[in-house]
Amino acid sequence: MYLVHLSQIEVGVDCPYPALHQQILQTCDRLSKRKYRTQRKILNGRQAAVSLLLHGVHQLSGGSTWTMLENDKPVALCLPLSEHGYSEGGSLHGLSYTAMQDVIEAMKYLGLIELEPGGIVDNQKMPSKVWPTEKFYREHGKPLQWRPRKISKRDPIILKNYDQATKNSYQLSFSDTPAIRAMRKNLRRINQALLDSAIALAVDEFLLWRIRQRISKAKDARMLTFDRVELRRVFARSSFQLGGRFYGGWWQGIPSEFRKHVTINGQDTVEVDFSTLHPLLMYQEHQVEPPPGDFYDVGWEGKDWNTARPIFKKIFNAILNDESGFFEVKKEDLKVLGMTGAEAKQKLFVKHPLLKRVAGKGLGLRYQFIDSQIAERVMIKLLDIGIIALPIHDSFIVQATHQQALIDAMIESFHLIVGSNPLIKEAVHGSSVMEPSILPSGRLDLTYLRNLHRSSSYHIYHKTYYRHQASVSSGSV
Repeated sequence: MYLVHLSQIEVGVDCPYPALHQQILQTCDRLSKRKYRTQRKILNGRQAAVSLLLHGVHQLSGGSTWTMLENDKPVALCLPLSEHGYSEGGSLHGLSYTAMQDVIEAMKYLGLIELEPGGIVDNQKMPSKVWPTEKFYREHGKPLQWRPRKISKRDPIILKNYDQATKNSYQLSFSDTPAIRAMRKNLRRINQALLDSAIALAVDEFLLWRIRQRISKAKDARMLTFDRVELRRVFARSSFQLGGRFYGGWWQGIPSEFRKHVTINGQDTVEVDFSTLHPLLMYQEHQVEPPPGDFYDVGWEGKDWNTARPIFKKIFNAILNDESGFFEVKKEDLKVLGMTGAEAKQKLFVKHPLLKRVAGKGLGLRYQFIDSQIAERVMIKLLDIGIIALPIHDSFIVQATHQQALIDAMIESFHLIVGSNPLIKEAVHGSSVMEPSILPSGRLDLTYLRNLHRSSSYHIYHKTYYRHQASVSSGSV
């Protein structure tokens, strides 16, 4: 299950359900028997709580279906139900605890939400969770619409460390420097450009539902909703020289085979990827000539090389990132390869003796910092000429018409940061997927295809985006 914390919800310029917003406030007044109910402070607190909860429930309803929630509840809002969560240091500091309690009770009374209080289960602290009800979906549910938004007030620069005992990462506070302020300024500029764009998947509702189902079962599940586009930059091991990659965009969490269906402002896209980026950085850093040919062709003698190659690539990168020296290959991968973990590693070490020398040193985080520097420069360079680039660590998605501009920016940025020329894979061109239907005559059923498109989340999201753009152009906004 993927939990969307209420503190992560961004409140847009307009409320998605203005009439419902008012109904909830009126219900708060009817249900509340407290003497303070007419005080301005509590009324303002309720306004803020209703707005935040409605935006959160709206995101859940736009990123899932009732069938999904009814069957296995893959996504949920989580929020604190104790006063501590609303006091200084709490996740919802600044919101009124009492007002939030009033709003939750009103929404439960109206049958809009289902609440599961948290607690200690098997010595593990479980958060309180909220889902929209079937009634909400039936009476108020609607596909997510594009809306103008401003960038979040939260700091997009995050510094983390890793607890060796618990195996958990935790966030650290830090002092600003000119370099950090420059990174933050660039990232906020990138995020506002992303918020001003319509980034979506050109698929019909059935395929969108299948993708969401598949994502919900992943260990690091993320909710697929088109308006989750803001990026954050996450550094590791208490250092601004380790990690630093960009995370947060919904396109980063979908299976790679569906990324070809991503569109930017309704236009087909192309994805361009650096080839063997971290292995090249490893060889360059140690001033060793890399072996010729495919880095992951280790002489494997099985039949399905297309399946085996990604596994050897995954093992290579895991060894490069491993800090303990005890990395173990997954059993299902070994079954495909038909060998033990030691044998798979040995094949890579024979091909890459340097990899054996650096194993256990955890070089991957340092190389991630380098590729994040390259990514930042690529995005800013393209933004300077009006081009939106969607990062996926060492690859980028742009509108297909900007393919060459992207390649030029990648080569220039790599050369500036690394000092050499990169290897770049062949571009993957995108396309929309709206399943065609053929009439008995053998002709394409254009009416069916048109209706399929018009009823899709993709079409509705873009329709609201184009409507806003038209109103801006006419001066009515």
